[in-house]
Amino acid sequence: MAYAWRSILLIYGYIEFMSKKYKADKKAIRALKEKAKLKQTYFKDHHEGFSYRNYQRAEAGEKLSKDVLIAIAKFYDQYFKTN
Repeated sequence: MAYAWRSILLIYGYIEFMSKKYKADKKAIRALKEKAKLKQTYFKDHHEGFSYRNYQRAEAGEKLSKDVLIAIAKFYDQYFKTN
């Protein structure tokens, strides 16, 4: 299954053009976390290419850089492939 593209599309749910920051789709990110059966604190102990604080911001639906959102999407893609 193509989880990466699905994850990226869900996370990018709302994009503001003319800005270098993208609003995270908090419902999609929470749904991915629940599907993976993870708790937010997982990201506090595991460094997955983004900080724990940035993950919290993404789950809160705040604006983040494209790189952070892609790193979160890649994490879930890899997680679903291996688990």
